[in-house]
Amino acid sequence: MTDNKCYEYIDHTADIGIRGFGKSFLEALVNVAKGMFAAIHDMKYVETAESHPIDISAGTREDLVVHFLNYLLYLHDAKTFIPKEYQLELPAPNRILGTLHGEKFNPEKHYIFDEIKAVTYHQLLIEQKDNEWIIQVICDL
Repeated sequence: MTDNKCYEYIDHTADIGIRGFGKSFLEALVNVAKGMFAAIHDMKYVETAESHPIDISAGTREDLVVHFLNYLLYLHDAKTFIPKEYQLELPAPNRILGTLHGEKFNPEKHYIFDEIKAVTYHQLLIEQKDNEWIIQVICDL
């Protein structure tokens, strides 16, 4: 992976950009998700006390990335769930199936750094170079 990083933040005016790296599409996507939640919470305080099943399908890989990440934000905002670990598979090119592990938000335990409203299609990038996948997203703050 690039400089042994799983993800990095990229400069973007008024929003936050996240670039995830992986040896597979799915690994890069999980790393983008981890970067997104690390921008929201200090993840060292999040435990894996609860699980949520996930089944996301989309017409394209681009749609899959945006739908998956926005679904995670929905779980966070509507269900107060903070995902930390991801057991996922791609049973089809544009479908993610698996289980998320994390815990409910606790204001006494989980500090909020930033609030992310949504993941957008703006500057969305899905790229495979040699043995590395890169997924880049821009998130509305």
